Formats: sequence, C-alpha cells, structure tokens
Amino acid sequence: MAIEEIEIDGEKVVIKDIDDLTADEFASIKGPKPMGEKALAERAEKRQAAAEVNQLFNQLRTLVVSGHQFADWQLDVAMSTLFVKLEKADAEWIKELSTQVASRPIWQLFAGWFKLLHERGETTAAIYDVDWQTNGESKKEKTFCAYAPCGVEFVGERAGQKFHSNACGVAQEKLDRESAKETSASW
Repeated sequence: MAIEEIEIDGEKVVIKDIDDLTADEFASIKGPKPMGEKALAERAEKRQAAAEVNQLFNQLRTLVVSGHQFADWQLDVAMSTLFVKLEKADAEWIKELSTQVASRPIWQLFAGWFKLLHERGETTAAIYDVDWQTNGESKKEKTFCAYAPCGVEFVGERAGQKFHSNACGVAQEKLDRESAKETSASW
C-alpha cells in the first residue's frame, strides 16, 4: 500500500491508501484529489480496454479498405455496434425484426432500408435523433482528466475536452509554464 500525505480540513494527515478514506474525508481534501491504488488500477484498466478497442477498429478499417469479404455474422456484429446509440426498445425491435420476422441478418435489414429509401427518393429526408448529433467525438464519451494529479473519470461536455474542471485546466497550464521556464533556464 502506498503511503500518502494529504491535507484534510487544514491538517496534514498520513494515510496508507486513499481507498481507506471515508467519503467525507475524501471530499474535504484541499486541492487536487489523490487517487488510491484501486482507482488507479481501474483507470489503467479502462485506458487499456479503450486502447484495445481502438486497435481493433484500426485493424477493421484496414480490412475494409483492402476489400475483405466479411461473413454475415461479422457484419451483424458490426451493425450491432450502432445499437448503443439507439433506444433499447428500438434495438430490441430491430433484432426481433431481423431474426423472427424477416429471418435475415441485421446488416441486410439495414441495407434493405437504405435501398428502399433510395428507390423512394427519400435518402436526404432521413429522421435524425437529437441524441445522435455529435461534433467530432461523442459528447457522452467518458475520459480521464488530463491533469495527472487528478485523473478523475468524467463525461465531457464538448468534443475534445481534456479536463473535468477549469481548476484542473489552470493547474495543468501552470505546470506547463513552470516546466517551460525550467527548460529555457537550462539552455
């Protein structure tokens, strides 16, 4: 267990692990919140999982570009990734329609709908859900605060948001300035 010295209600306190603090003790810490071993491990695990997903999608992109012929089940898995953007009831309805009514793979159902819209001249008249609107990355994507001493997981309010609060952004900017001064002083 890592030993950390923090300030609680103006007093310096030594603790064995940040995970042992009560919620009130944690809330009363002044300045950036330290992370316990458990929280650090969870954050590392989530970052690793996100890196693995990105790697898989980069491999998938390479296969698509090379003209790989995917099996129906593979295309269905790819189409099913869209379900996270749909209401649960809509996703269930599409799955049921695919398997029980049409007896077709999900990808064929989507492709058929697009062909139907095209034949009717309605491809530019699609209905968009406001929850689908994104500007670059999804606004609802979880990330970690880029200010290292904080590292809190948060859902950004805008695409590309790096810090969970203005205080963390300002603190990181100060660190960057100090680092730049030290670097220029060493020249």
